[in-house]
Order: sequence, then structure tokens, then C-alpha cells
Amino acid sequence: MTLKNIGMPTVLLCSLMLLISCQKETTEWDNFVTNFIQEYFDMFPTTAVWEGLHEYDGEFPDLTEAGIQKTGDWLQTSSAIAERFEPADLSKAQRFEREYLLVQIDKQIFWLITMQQPFTNPGYYTGIVNPSVYITREYAPLQERLESYIKFAAGIPAIVSQIKSNLRMPLPEAYIKIGSIQFGGLASFYENDIPEVFSAVDDQELQDNFSAVNSAAVAALKDL
Repeated sequence: MTLKNIGMPTVLLCSLMLLISCQKETTEWDNFVTNFIQEYFDMFPTTAVWEGLHEYDGEFPDLTEAGIQKTGDWLQTSSAIAERFEPADLSKAQRFEREYLLVQIDKQIFWLITMQQPFTNPGYYTGIVNPSVYITREYAPLQERLESYIKFAAGIPAIVSQIKSNLRMPLPEAYIKIGSIQFGGLASFYENDIPEVFSAVDDQELQDNFSAVNSAAVAALKDL
């Protein structure tokens, strides 16, 4: 996910995980980074799914105003902890991790707190409600992905409700137009393309569940 839809850039997470795997000894910094990545995935499960952690399938971040505030507080706390590590006490790889992590957290804090993007820009949310990872990535048999998608789609009405509560009127006309295009396109994707993909699953109970939750998700996105 991009910064504007509450997701740490993939390159950061991959870089941190790769560098940790190269360390021969466990240090206080390594433990901090490991914990940061785990907490990040817990806080941003949609990002975790895109990173291949499918135990998070169907889960969403907390997009309530309180949840967004909690996210901002956590990012600021994480930045302060990282700052306390003295570069001179770290290896070359760890110094790179520290500097890169601080820059990326600072960028997220800028969009989340300074610019207040969750409250001013509908585009902030489009990646979160984009289900294409379940459709286009053959990470599991189709039936298993349908089960995950059903869980995902079932959460869309509540997520849409949170988005509607967050957006503060009036919005810039350009943001409204772009948001309408993005969410309208997603509604069409849910309504027309996804059923075709999952039609091959020969399980009537699953198909009935899918039809119900998908229809509700489509209606929510169209309303948004």
C-alpha cells in the first residue's frame, strides 16, 4: 500500500526483513525492528495480505477516528524509540535500517497527521477496499480464495461507514470527482468481474454466501 492508503511502502518492509535475516546475532535494535514489523502488520492487515501473509485475509485496519489517532500515536512513538538508538552503536546495515525507517515513518506521519488525509481525501482509502489480491494472485486454490474474499467483502459496509464518517465536508471538487471514479470503478469490479472469477467454485453454500456479501459490498461502494 502507498502512504495515502495507510500502508508502509513494500520496499521498506522487504528491506527490513531481508536485513534482519542477514544479522547473525540478535540485538536490541534487531528486536525493535522485528517487533515494529509485526505491529505494523497487525495495525495494517491489508498491507500484510499484499505481502503474502494470508493469515490476515479479510481483515481491515481500524479506520475509526480513534483508530487513526492510535495509528498516528504509534508511529510517533516508534519514531522516538528508533531515534534513541545511537548510530555509533549499530552495524552498517543497522544504521541503514534506522535512517530508512525514520524517513518512512516521517512520511507517513506527514500524510496521516499533518495533512489529515483520512479526513480530506477519498483516495486515501481506495487501496484498502481493493480486493484484487484475492482475485489476481493464485496464492491458494480458488475455493480458499473465495472464502477469504467472502470475509473481506463482508467487512466492506462497515469500512464504508467509517470512511463516510471520516470525510469532512466540503471536499475539493477534484477530490470528489476522483473519488467517484475510483469507488465507482471498484463497485463495477465487485459487481461484474469478481462473480465471473469465482463462478468456477462448485460449492452452493459458498456461492450463496458470496452472493449475499458481495451484493452488500457493491451497494455500499455505490452509495459511497
